Amino acid sequence: MDYADGTTITGPFLTRLLRKTPECKAFVNPYKEGEANGQVEIFYGDGGYYKGMVENGRVSGQGDYQSAMNEVVSGTFIDGVLHGPKGFVENQIGEVYMGQYCHGELHGKGSYQNKRGDYYEGYWQHNLRHGRGVSYMLRSGCYRGFYLNNIKHGKGSLEFGYSKNRALGKMNTTAESATDKTSAKNTTTSTENNNNNENNNNKERINLSIFKRAGSDTVYQEDRRHRIDKKQQKATINNEKVGFLSGKLRRLQF
Repeated sequence: MDYADGTTITGPFLTRLLRKTPECKAFVNPYKEGEANGQVEIFYGDGGYYKGMVENGRVSGQGDYQSAMNEVVSGTFIDGVLHGPKGFVENQIGEVYMGQYCHGELHGKGSYQNKRGDYYEGYWQHNLRHGRGVSYMLRSGCYRGFYLNNIKHGKGSLEFGYSKNRALGKMNTTAESATDKTSAKNTTTSTENNNNNENNNNKERINLSIFKRAGSDTVYQEDRRHRIDKKQQKATINNEKVGFLSGKLRRLQF
């Protein structure tokens, strides 16, 4: 069915009765007077799309909706709005709201997450954080405590340097823990090997330093002998010169 505003509904339709059948407690009338009922697809004139259950021409029941701006709404609907325990909303900027919805508002236990990595899990009231919850802010830390109308209020604690999984108290699975244990063993083994290599390198350095020291001592002693020999040679030459000069003086005196 195509409407004047551009909306198109595809699905089962029932005929409108000229005379309404009287209601009876023992008999349920299957006809709905020509309105769309059951599983349908709706193509809205603004570019939106809905696939799910419709009752008496109104969106009611389990379904999925996507707007022209890529906003996604999924869950149980009543009269076109979310109403149920497992609602999902993702807006056009990537923020995700999941949890208990009441007449289109997040009301009860739910969670929030954005693309940057900020996360909140706790209780809501009329789309506002209200009650106990845990929030994790990227590069800012973790807050555990109470909220009142979307504002931190009451007992709570603010912790810095926490990862999201640690802040929310999520534990790794058995496979992950086994992998962690294996990696820890491998790390321990590699650490021991590195320590052994470092010890061997240290021993080699010590032996090399001893060898160098012994060599330097030998060079020093040889240099010292060489210097002593030079001094002795100079002293001998000086003595010879003195003797030669003294002999000349004696000849001149005579």
